[in-house]
Amino acid sequence: MSPLPYVRWQVIALAGLIAIAGLFDAALLAICVGGAAVLWLMALHIKYRRDLRITDSTLPPHRERLDRVVLRDPFRMVVPATLFSALFLLGVIDPIGDEAAVYGASSALVVTALAVWGSSLFDWYLILPRISGQLGYRPCRAAQEEEWFPFPYTWKEVTRWWYIHRVVAALIFRLGLSAAIAAVIADLTGFEVLARAAAGLLMLMFGAYAVFALIRGSTLAKEVGQAGHTKGIAGQTVTVDPRPGRRRLRNLWKESSALQIDGRHLVIDVALESIQLAEVEPREETELAYPLRFEKDFESVPLANVDAIRRGKPQFSGCRDRCSGINWYCIENPNCFRPK
Repeated sequence: MSPLPYVRWQVIALAGLIAIAGLFDAALLAICVGGAAVLWLMALHIKYRRDLRITDSTLPPHRERLDRVVLRDPFRMVVPATLFSALFLLGVIDPIGDEAAVYGASSALVVTALAVWGSSLFDWYLILPRISGQLGYRPCRAAQEEEWFPFPYTWKEVTRWWYIHRVVAALIFRLGLSAAIAAVIADLTGFEVLARAAAGLLMLMFGAYAVFALIRGSTLAKEVGQAGHTKGIAGQTVTVDPRPGRRRLRNLWKESSALQIDGRHLVIDVALESIQLAEVEPREETELAYPLRFEKDFESVPLANVDAIRRGKPQFSGCRDRCSGINWYCIENPNCFRPK
């Protein structure tokens, strides 16, 4: 996750939707979303600064510059959009009240945009300071260090909350998008019975998908399972059991590629789609290439195959008393917050 350009575009989208919601007679909701956005930003920013102070951590220039971007962008865009919406609630400007489709869609999407941006802030202020080693402990040294952070406290808790906030954001995104589509269909059809049927169908689609996932063991069930019983913890040395390719129900004519990842690997990154692994043996050599190249080409284990991950022995030791460059997100990498 990179503040430039991804989080900035999320802020622009959120501010735009707040303004549109206010314009189309959803000013109260727009103001609530804008206020919630600022409160969430300030709560996470204050905790982040407190975490730095408690752990006596430094703030390198490449992180400090982006901290200013993440903090200032909402005050430059979300706050003015919220004040603009307040003009409609106070009656200073008359809203456009006869466009039900835009009203419904903007109401659903503004909440969706808040959830997506809020998830990115969680990444920036809670997850990345730990994964990058900014708070002192490094995931690449998990075998040698007994970590202690302000909440979330351990690598297991960091990984678990990494999944939790992304699962929540993904579910809200799906439901919000389906609600927005349903609102447009309801307005365009003009038939009350058909509109209700379409809206109900769209709102139930993702619920049916979740049930199907739990029965079939597909990715959504794995995402929820990882939040509760995490496997593939950040900083853990693992091996991967080989798995043959298989045909999926949604794509019967194409067989998925086999899973074949040899040797020991370090868990670097987790996402709702897969777990990213870096090979450890080249980084354990006595002499490393100069200048040091931070690893950004990772092996990927789809979350559907998370059961193939096993604890690896011996644990990675390539970063003992040095930086081996195995972690792209390491705070010592001046490019760690740029897109790979």
